[in-house]
Amino acid sequence: MIIQHLLMNTVTRFAKPLFAAFAFLLAFAPGFTAEAAIFNNDVRDFPTLNIVNATQNPNHQGSAWGTSASARPGETVSLEVYYHNNGPTEQDIARNVFTWIQLPTSGATQHSISGGVRADNAAPATGQVSLSIVGGNGTERLEFIPGSVRWYPNQGAQTHAALLQGQSGTELFTSQGLFVGDQHPGWFDQANVVADFRVVQTQTPPAPCPIVTTNPATGITLNSATLQAVIGGLTGTGAGYHFEYGTTPAFGSATVVQAAQNGNVSAFAGNLQPGITYLFRAVLQAPNCPTVFGQPLQFTTLAPQQQIAVTTSPATNITQTVATLNGTLQTNGVANTVRWFEWGSTVSLGNRTPNGTGFDGAFADGIVGLAPATTYYFRAAAQTPNASPVFGQILTFTTLGIQPSCPTTVTMAATGVSQTSATLQASVNGLQGSGTIWFEWGTTASFGGVTPQRTTQNGVFSEPLSGLAPNTTYYFRAVLQSPGCALATGSTLTLQTSQQVTTLAVETIPATNITQSSATLNGTLSASTISGVSRWFEWGASTSLGNSTQTQSAFSSGSFSEHISGLSPNTIYYFRAVARGTNGNIVYGSILSFRTIITTSCPTISVSTFSLEILSQTSVRFRGSTDVSGSTSIIRWFEWGPTPAFGQTTPQQTATGGTFAQEVYSLQPGTTYYVRAVAERTSGYFGGFFDNFFCPSGRQYGSTMTFTTGTPPLPPPPPPAPIPQLVTTQPATNITQNSARLNAVATMSNLPTSGWFEWGQTVALGQQTSEVDLGNFTANTFFAGVNNLQPSTTYYFRAAIRNRANGVTLRGHILTFRTIDRPFIPPSPTPTPTPTPASVRLAIGKEVANISFPNGTTECVAAFIGNTVAYTITVRNTGSVTATDVGIRDTLSPELQFVSASENGSYKENTREVVWVTTLSAGESKQFRLTATVNRVPENTVVTNSASARVGSYSVRSATTHLIVVTEPVTLALVTDRMAAQPGESIAYTAVYRNESRAPINDVSVRVLLPAGATFVSTDGGVYSPQDGSLLIQVGSLTPKQEGRTKFTVRVDDTARAGTTLVTGILMDYRDVAGAQQLQAVNLLPVRIGGEVDGRGGASGITRSTSGGLGAIFGGGFLPDSLLGWLALILIVLALYLVGRRVLRSDIEPRDRVPTRPIDSDIK
Repeated sequence: MIIQHLLMNTVTRFAKPLFAAFAFLLAFAPGFTAEAAIFNNDVRDFPTLNIVNATQNPNHQGSAWGTSASARPGETVSLEVYYHNNGPTEQDIARNVFTWIQLPTSGATQHSISGGVRADNAAPATGQVSLSIVGGNGTERLEFIPGSVRWYPNQGAQTHAALLQGQSGTELFTSQGLFVGDQHPGWFDQANVVADFRVVQTQTPPAPCPIVTTNPATGITLNSATLQAVIGGLTGTGAGYHFEYGTTPAFGSATVVQAAQNGNVSAFAGNLQPGITYLFRAVLQAPNCPTVFGQPLQFTTLAPQQQIAVTTSPATNITQTVATLNGTLQTNGVANTVRWFEWGSTVSLGNRTPNGTGFDGAFADGIVGLAPATTYYFRAAAQTPNASPVFGQILTFTTLGIQPSCPTTVTMAATGVSQTSATLQASVNGLQGSGTIWFEWGTTASFGGVTPQRTTQNGVFSEPLSGLAPNTTYYFRAVLQSPGCALATGSTLTLQTSQQVTTLAVETIPATNITQSSATLNGTLSASTISGVSRWFEWGASTSLGNSTQTQSAFSSGSFSEHISGLSPNTIYYFRAVARGTNGNIVYGSILSFRTIITTSCPTISVSTFSLEILSQTSVRFRGSTDVSGSTSIIRWFEWGPTPAFGQTTPQQTATGGTFAQEVYSLQPGTTYYVRAVAERTSGYFGGFFDNFFCPSGRQYGSTMTFTTGTPPLPPPPPPAPIPQLVTTQPATNITQNSARLNAVATMSNLPTSGWFEWGQTVALGQQTSEVDLGNFTANTFFAGVNNLQPSTTYYFRAAIRNRANGVTLRGHILTFRTIDRPFIPPSPTPTPTPTPASVRLAIGKEVANISFPNGTTECVAAFIGNTVAYTITVRNTGSVTATDVGIRDTLSPELQFVSASENGSYKENTREVVWVTTLSAGESKQFRLTATVNRVPENTVVTNSASARVGSYSVRSATTHLIVVTEPVTLALVTDRMAAQPGESIAYTAVYRNESRAPINDVSVRVLLPAGATFVSTDGGVYSPQDGSLLIQVGSLTPKQEGRTKFTVRVDDTARAGTTLVTGILMDYRDVAGAQQLQAVNLLPVRIGGEVDGRGGASGITRSTSGGLGAIFGGGFLPDSLLGWLALILIVLALYLVGRRVLRSDIEPRDRVPTRPIDSDIK
């Protein structure tokens, strides 16, 4: 915290240099356009391209350079590209500067060589030199000397600087050129690029030399990779190739030289370091040809901490302004993996998509706002907790050019709508030739499904859709793709499938296996939809029945049975089959009867086949029961097989009665089998009266059941002694006039669980949020936002969870919250327009909206740190003549960070103004839109803003909009002394809680949800509750900046299994200075069971509900704790240095300084 205070004091004291640094950083942002720069237009500038005989002038003295030179075969010549930015102001920085040299392609005694320099915002400057060969025979050519390219970026460079972005120097001779970054105006920043060449003479014209292209590496592991390349144009023999690789642009390592051949070649690189990015390139050496280098590429070895891999795949769905970036992720089982894409218009990238949850397989993100006919670079990236990011290789794509006109498509109403099918229709207009059309569809406005792509022409197109759910609303729209045009989409329409009629019937079948005290009740079930159907039997000693068997879920139509016992001998019993459908309707079978048998001298046996459990596609478990009068011993088994004749038996078991089971394996998948239980007595006499009374063996059979392998297995039995599930409704937070966040904690006991919230203006609730997957952890926290609420209104809500394994639903207590009143906003004074001729009149209006969290009105919204807000300015010409050069201005407050502006609006960083210039005909209206993100602020702040429009001396100003920036004042952390433990070991935790605001908070309580699989030992504060396994810490009040700590210890159970994870949850609620109840900073901390326990501690980190600024880069403290943080800190320090140096130089350096050239002292 002390370092953070020092940082804030430093930022306040040096605000102006910091703003200059941020301006420097923004210069690299995609879409930033500097004002014009000018190259080499001063009369004192050197020629753009110069030449010198380096053999005769080894030190390259300035007077030796010129636009012509002569050399003999074997001598060395040097070429120089000189560039000087003569921009009129310090802001005229040349962006993305490239230099190039075009060499002659054939042998001769007289060569003409051209070269030059260009930038994104400057016209190219070119030059030409000539070289005469003395004593030549007409076959002389210039051979580039590898590694001789030297770059002198300014007059302070006495030795050459390293080439940018790992370039080898050969880029100087390509159509793209050698990238040398940005160039500031001024004589001090004169620069040049020098390359050396040897004059080579051959007796016969040289044969064309081969080429080599470096391809992405494959087979990347922790410490090895296979380097790839492709060779073309190779003739003859004697050529060899190898790869250079290393962690710097100088490479440093190489593979062994192998014989070269045309086509794909590769080499293995081993002994690499895990988690390190390596540069590599292919090198080809052929007889009578210079060494050829492939372009440098990079790969990153797998990191042992995360063991994930990510691959960049080519972009798809490319139009003028949008594209879909693709990648593939391999998590190798690592949890909590996130993935994203980095992209930009240069290899520096500079943009990234939002983080997404990482799963094995392909993933994609769409990007918008691209420029037509522009090349973009991108790569896939992924990261696991406490590990460095992993990147895929950088690929490129080029957006389509702007076409004069493009076709349109109109979504038409669906036809032929039934319970499960419909036909989607659309019309196509303005299509030149043919195009591709399809439909996007799904149960939400986000769609999720697409139909096959079809070739179409102008007219009506239709596509059948099947497999729909009955009584369901579906959204759909047409999508049209044509050459050279962006995707055209129709409007989104909906269709409603018809209600499915569920038929349900049940029939009572005569009882079987009737004994003195038991019987098997039988029935058949017929249902058109089996999901959610249950069945049972009602029975009793009269037609009133009065008893019921246990209700069972039906998994298929057909016969079913239940065994009942405890009956009286020689008694008539009545029974019927019953079933209940998904809508609650109950159907009954007819009532049948049976009579239990009379007691005889011989013991009786009854047997029942009452259930089976499919274990897999090739295994099953049979279950049966036997009932024996007396204590006679019996044997029992199952007969089974693929036909009603069975053919196979399980091993026999000896018993006196009760239930029994047997598992059978090695079955054939997708095969129907028959099974029944069998039992018989093991002795032929009873009571020892063999001579007087002989009893038969009495073999009995249960009913025959069937099953088919390959069907989805039944849900597994619940784990032994599970911890009861629990859901706790927590107070609502982030309450505004018309929105709030509902919070809850779910104890899930490692069972698959989903959750939602029920809410409304009365205790009857009536509304529900979407059901979300909470996973199968020990515990988890979840929340949902509700919008479109009424100001100053009380709402009721509660949390609910559902066990997806057994369908059981639990609900928490009902809590309440009240939306805030509309804040008093003083009315904006009506602007008084400057007098102007009656023929020119303007009207201007302004609206505000929170894109990230919609709420409020068009005049006033609330926003959290990091939210994106949009301002819409509408200007109308109410006069009678056309208004030209209409200037619209809007000034952003320091609490907002500019993102984009429509209609070619320009943003000036020094004044924070967004400016548009347009023309409005009489009665015409135009809208202008700018977006910005909310910066971090220390306390709640109201940001006011208005826009103005001007024509000549006439101006008008809009009404003022209000943006309420809401901060979260509390932080929370959970720290442990180890991240892994063994069964029986103790784990020490520390809960840390702090009031970051400037006002006291009251009624503070911290609740720790202890992990399942561990036993509470002790604590230095708080009360442990064994009922729900939580530790409650009653803190009371916290003054501003006050921090509290509570320690507690748990012991890992001896039965804990290696490879599992103990997850500890922590949350805090309190009352703020206004007395409102708040929930804050929910966090989870996992500890692994088993593996190597190194004693190193871990922490869940300080968690704020919103984050941004330096905290988003550097973490909870000032010094970075990640590679990204260190890179950002280095960039800021470098920016401050460069800006400071330029400010100092601009004060002492005259603009008319005479041009000079650095001395090239490299030995040739």
